[in-house]
Amino acid sequence: METWSQKSDGDIGSDSHAYSYVDTITYLISVADRAIDDECGVPEEFFEAGGVAVADEMHNGVELGYASSWVENPYYMTGVQPLLRLNYKPILAVATVESQTSAGAWTVLVVDVDYAVDPLGIRFIKNFPRYAYANIKVNYTAGYAATPAKVSAVSAQLAASIIQRVLKSESASAGTSSSASLGPASRSSSFSAGGLDGATIADACFSDRLKADLARFRNVTPPRVV
Repeated sequence: METWSQKSDGDIGSDSHAYSYVDTITYLISVADRAIDDECGVPEEFFEAGGVAVADEMHNGVELGYASSWVENPYYMTGVQPLLRLNYKPILAVATVESQTSAGAWTVLVVDVDYAVDPLGIRFIKNFPRYAYANIKVNYTAGYAATPAKVSAVSAQLAASIIQRVLKSESASAGTSSSASLGPASRSSSFSAGGLDGATIADACFSDRLKADLARFRNVTPPRVV
């Protein structure tokens, strides 16, 4: 981030202040990371190494795309095992898949017996959930084993832009062109500078070029039909 911002601890803070250089840098990177999560439409910390756990994601049998007249095993009719597309990809691991056959009655399905894990979601093998019934619950981990290099680069550049914007604002407010230090308020969850809150500053610094670099990481809401 120092490379992109061309700032160092002398510009941002030192041990003589009530805040630390390392803490400030860490916080600004976290602000950039959350802005990236929002831009890509994924849960917080999705791009952290190891991904993020998605708990009790609910689905409806209608998403499997079969007509209400289907029989117990649509595979015998179509030759295609139905796919349930999960909300977030890539999928690192699936913890549990449960099907509700009646009110309050949940059955835990067995991987490689009732379903297989597909890059896009859950591919049912047998014991298919009933049609048009909100009866599928999935717990899984989505994201990346290691943070993608491109995402890390965008985070560093965005954090650098934020710090330049804040320091420029503080210098202007002080009526001097000399370097300014980020005050403790800049480390709060709602830091502000020049009358703008942190979220607004992050959005203003998020250039179209940086957003374009994230194009392949954006989450696209899956269609509710196979």
